[in-house]
Amino acid sequence: METKITDWFRSRQCYICKDSFQSVSELEKHLLVKHPEFYKDTSKYLVVCGETSSSVNAAEDIQFIKQTFLNNVSVEYFAFVDDLNLKSPDDLFSYVYGNLVNILSEELIQRKSYKASIYMEALFSKVNPETNEKEFTTPMPIFRSFQHAVLNQSMIPKLIDIVSNKFLTEIEYFNLERSGWNIEFIASVELKIINFKPLKASSYVPTPLLLKMKESSGCILNVKNDEITADGDHLKCFAYSILSSDFIGGLAKDKNRHVHWQDYKVYKQPDIISKVNFDNIGFPIDFSRFEHVMNKFHEQNPDISLTIIGYHEDEEMSKNVWKDNILLPNASKWGLYKARQTRILKNVFPLYIFEGSERKFQIDLLLVISPDYTNSHFMLIRNLTSFLRLNKTTNYICRSCLSQFHSPDSFQQHKLYCFEKQASISFPKNPIMKFQNYKQMVKVPFCYYLDFEAYLKKPDSINSSYKILQTHVPCAYSFYCLSDNGEKVSSKTYVQQESSENVVKTLLVDLMEDVTHRLNTLIEYQKNSHNTMDTSSISMTDILNGESSFTHCYFCEKRLTSKDFEKKVAYHHSHTTRQFLGVACNDHNLAARIQPFLITIVLHNGSCYDFEFIIEQLNLLGISNIDIIPKTSQKFLVIICNITRNGFHAQLRFIDSFQFLSTSLSNLCEVVYDNGNGRDKFKLIYDEFANEIDNGLTPDDLFHKSLFPYQLLTSFQDLLTFMIQNIFMMIFEMRQ
Repeated sequence: METKITDWFRSRQCYICKDSFQSVSELEKHLLVKHPEFYKDTSKYLVVCGETSSSVNAAEDIQFIKQTFLNNVSVEYFAFVDDLNLKSPDDLFSYVYGNLVNILSEELIQRKSYKASIYMEALFSKVNPETNEKEFTTPMPIFRSFQHAVLNQSMIPKLIDIVSNKFLTEIEYFNLERSGWNIEFIASVELKIINFKPLKASSYVPTPLLLKMKESSGCILNVKNDEITADGDHLKCFAYSILSSDFIGGLAKDKNRHVHWQDYKVYKQPDIISKVNFDNIGFPIDFSRFEHVMNKFHEQNPDISLTIIGYHEDEEMSKNVWKDNILLPNASKWGLYKARQTRILKNVFPLYIFEGSERKFQIDLLLVISPDYTNSHFMLIRNLTSFLRLNKTTNYICRSCLSQFHSPDSFQQHKLYCFEKQASISFPKNPIMKFQNYKQMVKVPFCYYLDFEAYLKKPDSINSSYKILQTHVPCAYSFYCLSDNGEKVSSKTYVQQESSENVVKTLLVDLMEDVTHRLNTLIEYQKNSHNTMDTSSISMTDILNGESSFTHCYFCEKRLTSKDFEKKVAYHHSHTTRQFLGVACNDHNLAARIQPFLITIVLHNGSCYDFEFIIEQLNLLGISNIDIIPKTSQKFLVIICNITRNGFHAQLRFIDSFQFLSTSLSNLCEVVYDNGNGRDKFKLIYDEFANEIDNGLTPDDLFHKSLFPYQLLTSFQDLLTFMIQNIFMMIFEMRQ
């Protein structure tokens, strides 16, 4: 019974010997080596639908456009064939057969081997029974071939036959899924080629320069099998690396140490080589059947489990990294070690790990791949932890992903989802999740809004590698305090009086005095809240009878019953206005307590500018408990100061309002103000500038960004004595 070649490649299985493979290229390499007759007879395993031309004369009316990528690592050939009215893949490949063969042959000469895939774009149509008009597929479907490996000239004609057969099959599937569509014409054909170097383990490879120190310290062992023999010993690096392990061929010197020999002849002795079964493995290792080889080895050796780590380095990578030649002047021995170890870790990657249950002997191998991928060689890793350790405290290495761990607990936790390939999932004990952070439902009692003004001082002559153009010196500040109901509580504006005055220190002192006064108010009210709460807006009789709007818990919104009132119900209220807000479950009311008191201080664009002034002067406040969350080395997200007043704890948070806006403050004001239609939303501004507005200030000027002569302010005196000619200079500068 004949089988279509498409099924071979779709299932990655050779129907001659029934072996399975992980990729199409592995299957093709197997066919080339084990069944070379496959590429000589084009009809023995292939059902050809239609006729194909064997001529290699290129069609002159078809021009393939060439594009290269990544320094010629990948190349694409593209041609339009819509004017030829080709209606089947057989018609297409019969017409462009010579062009494709010539292109593939030229690339084979240049690259020695590569992977190729072909794409075909076609237009389909059908008649709409309702309108009796033709409908076309939009966009046009694209049919893709497998990615085929091309290792010699004999594989090229067969590749074209395989692709033609696959496209015919896919067009049949397309018509089955979308009934009534007929192919109008083939629009284009595209050929993609990418470099491919089949990996193979072959002759002996000297230890790379970067690994010389690891070899001399005993972390790895490179068995020297460079002697070409009739038994093929020069191809058996895989076998000799396993035989040289401590458990098999290592000569015991004492309880914890073994002597190892680099000469392969030591491990060829019958008493050593008989400990491992290498039947039907084949040397060198065939990486096109790598999984099959590994499964065969572990099946024949039930006490051994293998882990294989790949190692590939560029030639430039190993330069200047050995002993004293490393480019780290005045570095310690540990610094040299870390520099070399960091480069080694960049070159290693997990290649294979035995996924079965734990076995008696665990052997780690290193597969060293040459820089040009033309050769590879197995070595023994005697101590995996010492080989990959970056820090002195690393005691465990995950063989699956090469991650490093310090403690056995963290390593075992990691193995749950990495080594055993299953997600580590912990489910909550209570299947129902509810919001319980009721403290977040309570408004911050007070909030400050703060801003600095600074002049640009020319720097003094200092020795520096940087050219300092200007120094920003704070010369004025203003802060505004609001309560949780949006009412003004306090404010202060201050301008520098003397050039030697520390404006930032003055601000922090004034701010802390005002904050202390606010905290004392909260503390005093906290102590006497049961006597000072304003309950004039409620009637407890109405609440108990269910006639009031306060019949549900303020926090969890559960309807309160008479039993809840019998237990204990709290009366939630504002700690600043003392206004009653609602009844609440006692537990939820206690959970919402503001302790410590939180006071927010907002600076617009503070993380990029104003925070720098504050951080430099924080030590002058005498506050020892300060936390700063950085964004970068020069930008900060938040500054947190923890203070204590009269036995009560408080927390001051300096935050940046710009981080919460999607546009600038100027644009936001203009949108909200809406040319005067949104005046009611700026009550505080109108109250603050009431006198100025009465004296002729236009309210519209308060909601637009004004000009400020930063370039002309070089000292605080300029704020007091501003010459008229400077105004003309400022206008000229703004126009420029």
